[in-house]
Amino acid sequence: MELRNKYYGRGNDEKFSLDKYLTKSELQIICQTRFDSNELEELRDCYVFASFTGISMYDLLVMQDYDIYNLATRTFIKYYQYKTGMFRTVRLFDIPLAIIRKYRGKFGQNQILPVSRFRGIGGPRKALNLLREIACSCGINKTLTFHVAHRTFMKTILLDNEIEFQLVQMICCKNVEQSKIEELDMRQLVKKIRKMKMQFN
Repeated sequence: MELRNKYYGRGNDEKFSLDKYLTKSELQIICQTRFDSNELEELRDCYVFASFTGISMYDLLVMQDYDIYNLATRTFIKYYQYKTGMFRTVRLFDIPLAIIRKYRGKFGQNQILPVSRFRGIGGPRKALNLLREIACSCGINKTLTFHVAHRTFMKTILLDNEIEFQLVQMICCKNVEQSKIEELDMRQLVKKIRKMKMQFN
């Protein structure tokens, strides 16, 4: 319980202080805000995707359609995680799947997200500048980064939906076997995210 409380932002060295992740209401505002600029809308969708998967910006840049696979009624993405040098398997829930469907086939045969404008020199800096615009447009007084998106996945999507800390470790850990991720019983979380999807629409 003490370890779990640490991740809920208690104590002097909180791992999840409020400025390090987005709350459910803040994430909902970002999802529902309309943008006049295509690049703002596209980056917002990438950011929401990262907030529901914990995937870093760098890894999003190189993901391809063939990284996605189905197992029974569930959909996963298996990708090479640049930071750890290992493969990671992530369950894709309704909102990330809706984002993939939105962009599939629009930016090349295998590209699943609109990330091409953020590749190369200056791409990450451009993304950070646009994230500032997104935060300002949404009235969110936080510095948006993809590290914040990763923490949002752990805190708001998993822990706040009563996913046990040990299970969160399995979902987010770099060295869990693919088969163990595939076997996780996440039916309750799926139901809760479906309700969130209705709110975000």
